[in-house]
Amino acid sequence: LLAPFLLNTSSQTTHFKINADPKAVDAIKANLKKLGSRAFYSLSREATAALPAIEADLRARLAKVGIAEKVALKWTNAIHSMLTGGPMSAEGRYTHGLIEIALHAPDKGWTLNHEIIHALRDLGLIRGPEWRTFERAATADKARMAEIRRRYKDQFLDLTPAEREVALAEEAVADMFAD
Repeated sequence: LLAPFLLNTSSQTTHFKINADPKAVDAIKANLKKLGSRAFYSLSREATAALPAIEADLRARLAKVGIAEKVALKWTNAIHSMLTGGPMSAEGRYTHGLIEIALHAPDKGWTLNHEIIHALRDLGLIRGPEWRTFERAATADKARMAEIRRRYKDQFLDLTPAEREVALAEEAVADMFAD
């Protein structure tokens, strides 16, 4: 599920092979933040050829979980903030029956699995007692929670501290499922 792609801007084209250079993902995210709305991604020929197989794998995963008929899947150049409209470094997002996967996501299967948890919760397919069990396991993992807090340090800032903790716990559960 890994594929090389190009980062294009109005002034330059930078080539990244994610599967050959793990540091490329950090460089891409830094460029995306720096370039803002001027950044866009396009797939290399190799990645374009691989995309139908990757998409078939992802759609099969949605079917296996039983939500293929309830959730749409979309590729996107970048995930855009719902508040500002600007691009974010996020690799995926679930909102209102739609899972978006960014082209720069280094492991699109992992990203899909993460977003599936948000979809299952939104669709009411995870019951309260089950969710609390997942939440307890995720929040008990101090290393995972520290990583979640680091990754999401700029998100959920509009929530109260208690609401933010709930949102961070959901991200931790989603990561647990994706792993």
